[in-house]
Amino acid sequence: MKNKHALITILTLIQLVVLVYFDFFTGEHMAVNPVFVIDNLAIIMSLIINIIGSLICIYGVRYIAEHEEHHPVEKSRQPRFMFWLVIFLGAMNGIVFSNSLVWLYFFWEV
Repeated sequence: MKNKHALITILTLIQLVVLVYFDFFTGEHMAVNPVFVIDNLAIIMSLIINIIGSLICIYGVRYIAEHEEHHPVEKSRQPRFMFWLVIFLGAMNGIVFSNSLVWLYFFWEV
């Protein structure tokens, strides 16, 4: 267990040294671009996603309740269903607002 903590400390120090080197000793600084961009098309798409997504969430509450009446399970799955639905809506909003292919790919994979 002690070796595990030493390994974590060593790896952290290596990362710190590399960070300090690139931050202070390299002449070029990396340009920071905005990760998310909000334009008129993104606002329209976000409104469509969020309005339809809200309607799906409202309908989903009633649907899951009726489904669980006809197919009883030992524990309600409605919170899990709503969790994944909200994660999906967040990923869709992330796709709409993302400004780089890396973040677009990240939200696409979510």
